[in-house]
Amino acid sequence: GFKAEVFCAEGVPVGDKEAYDKKYGANLWKEDIEQYDKVCKVEPFQRGLKTLNTNCMINGRTRWQGFERAWIDQFENAPIGGGLAKCNPLAYWTLEDTFDYIAKYEVPHH
Repeated sequence: GFKAEVFCAEGVPVGDKEAYDKKYGANLWKEDIEQYDKVCKVEPFQRGLKTLNTNCMINGRTRWQGFERAWIDQFENAPIGGGLAKCNPLAYWTLEDTFDYIAKYEVPHH
């Protein structure tokens, strides 16, 4: 059994859109995308890493997703002085590999 910890905008119960809208506004993503990213992505992510005492992150980054990712390896050591090690199991997947997997396993995508 897999158990996921869910971290969302601070002070908002998980899945409570009404509480989120009351605190941050229903259109924050349209009105201030940088603040939205901070509130809904950056802060919850950092809080989750700290709360869970994380030292390695597994993600779905691939080399085809842009120049800045073109040289990622399957494993990246944590930077000297601290930080996260990163595990990139899909690093060498091509765009075709990705969509073949999505089709084969009927994975929802956007």
